[in-house]
Amino acid sequence: MVENQTNILSLLKIWYRWKKQIVSTLVGTLIISIVVLLLIPNYYKSTAIFYVASPDQSMPNTIGDRELSKDFFGNDDDIDRIITIAESSEWANHMIQQFRLYEHFDIDSTAEKAPLKVREKFDKMFSIIQNSNNALELSFEDKNKRIVADMANHGRFMIEQIVRRVIKTSQKKAIENYELSIVRYENNLSKLGTELNEVKQEYSIYDTNNQTEFLNKNLIELIQKENTLLAQKNNGQLSTVRKNIEKTKALLKRYNEGLPTVKKLEQEYEEATVQMIKEKERYKLLKSAYNAESPIVIIVEDAFEPIQKSRPKRAILLFGIMVFTLIMSLLVVLVLDKVKTIDWDTIKTE
Repeated sequence: MVENQTNILSLLKIWYRWKKQIVSTLVGTLIISIVVLLLIPNYYKSTAIFYVASPDQSMPNTIGDRELSKDFFGNDDDIDRIITIAESSEWANHMIQQFRLYEHFDIDSTAEKAPLKVREKFDKMFSIIQNSNNALELSFEDKNKRIVADMANHGRFMIEQIVRRVIKTSQKKAIENYELSIVRYENNLSKLGTELNEVKQEYSIYDTNNQTEFLNKNLIELIQKENTLLAQKNNGQLSTVRKNIEKTKALLKRYNEGLPTVKKLEQEYEEATVQMIKEKERYKLLKSAYNAESPIVIIVEDAFEPIQKSRPKRAILLFGIMVFTLIMSLLVVLVLDKVKTIDWDTIKTE
């Protein structure tokens, strides 16, 4: 304990002996730092805050589906897609051209590496992050406080336009596929209808629900009439009745032979009709969604022209510089004081 106190006193004595040099260094550093910090330009930041809308808002409910509740806000994948678009060359190049950043950054646009340089500066001036509330914050920072708000608001608008274009392109492709599908269903129905009519004509089938009952009833009546005529020994009409019986039996036989095929074709025709109706309904709903303007983002706060600078924090920087200078001065003084106590002549002799 006593030894530690002695060491501390020794250090204080050394620093006291060098107090003028330490104070001079601190004063000089303070003056230079103030001048340099005042020469650093002010930067201003403006931020647009928005949520990502769920893609479900642009997707129609198909016929036959229950009306399900749709998510209003997008999930993490939707947020990642927005961030990816904000990091894309398409979006960056539009912003660079829109706000004439070659002139803004004083870059010769004809130079070979001009696109690379302006993109590097652009990437440094903007950021897009997901905050703790899952909203996205699109920020721009620059020495010109009037431009950053415009860039943040327009940047959000362009992200929305690019996403909308991607969705519309996807929907348009789906609409074209539905149109082709509907044509195929119509052609298939036409083919089935033609085939069904031909089979019905071939087997003399007109009503699959009632024709069997009608033919059987007709056959029974003819047989009963035949029996009556036999009892009456009416040979004149008997021949005609028997021909009708044979004709009805032939019709019934052909009916039974063709019925399975007709039933199968009718079922196929009915199923194809139902599918085509559903396909047309999906097509109408998707077309309606395509023509509608569904929300892409949900704006929480527009960017506005900043009043206060975002950086530099001169007071914090100055405090840090002075603390660092003081610590380095104290260490250097200890080294210099130790060097003064070395007997260089003895070292040389040895």
